[in-house]
Amino acid sequence: MPITNNTPEENVQGLFNRIAGNYDDMNNLITLHTHRHWRNVTMKKMALKPGDFAIDLCCGTGDWTIALAKAVGPAGHVVGLDFSEEMLAIAKKKVEAVHFEDRITLVQGDAMHLPYLTTPLTQRQLGLGCAMCPMPVKCSAKWLG
Repeated sequence: MPITNNTPEENVQGLFNRIAGNYDDMNNLITLHTHRHWRNVTMKKMALKPGDFAIDLCCGTGDWTIALAKAVGPAGHVVGLDFSEEMLAIAKKKVEAVHFEDRITLVQGDAMHLPYLTTPLTQRQLGLGCAMCPMPVKCSAKWLG
């Protein structure tokens, strides 16, 4: 499978670590806040139910991870995985702010090489971060079915 992003992994990780503190504001500005609308539309199509298990690859600062956790409720669970420790630090604060520590596990890892996956998934959500993967087609095909 051809590599479509030849940027070295440490450069990608470094970039997202550097912009983490401004990421949410930049996302709002760049998308003119439309990312919220599309997240809501996608969440409805995913039709998650209480008790489901989901993984949010390239979860960034955790907004979608939290939306998934709301949908699966306290009986469900969501894993938020991201390459950037700084993005995950922000996600952790957001998870704590909504008291979802019992239903969200944040993991630093590479979407191309998941550190584990032993529970069958009900749904998978892949953020825009997959575009930064060296082989996004492989990344999305492997984890989105």
